Amino acid sequence: KDLIKFTKLKQGKDLLKWVRSITCIMWSSFQRCKGRLDELRERIMSIPEHLTGSHAFKKNKYFKACEHEKRKKNDRKYLKKDSLPIQKLKQIFTKNQRWEDLKNMTEYYHTGFLESFHSKLNHFAPKSTFFGYQTMCAKVSECFMSWNENAERNKKMDENGDA
Repeated sequence: KDLIKFTKLKQGKDLLKWVRSITCIMWSSFQRCKGRLDELRERIMSIPEHLTGSHAFKKNKYFKACEHEKRKKNDRKYLKKDSLPIQKLKQIFTKNQRWEDLKNMTEYYHTGFLESFHSKLNHFAPKSTFFGYQTMCAKVSECFMSWNENAERNKKMDENGDA
């Protein structure tokens, strides 16, 4: 919230083009820290450096360099190391309660499959409709059969091999 609020100000305009990248890097950091709080903090604090064009972090113990490939074309300008947007981003990340809450984010678990299953279950048995016990058992069973049939199916590809 603080990041979005800052990007709406005149001083934060340069950071606006980076919001999606910041979000992606944060999710990647939660996923890849493997339960290590120190590594998660290093990954999070590398984001401002990343936005300045620095992709190697010699001072870090766990996260030494960015894992992405070098971009061929960068439509966004890198920010200056001492610029106000970079200072504000560091301040947002290290805000007292937020910095302490990172320890709760080290055990990353992606819930996409569960959310997808619940969406399918809502299709077969909408929450807005009451079903008797036997009907509900039948609808849940029908949902399981449909889910299992499509769970490991390959994506449909076009002539170019794109999904």
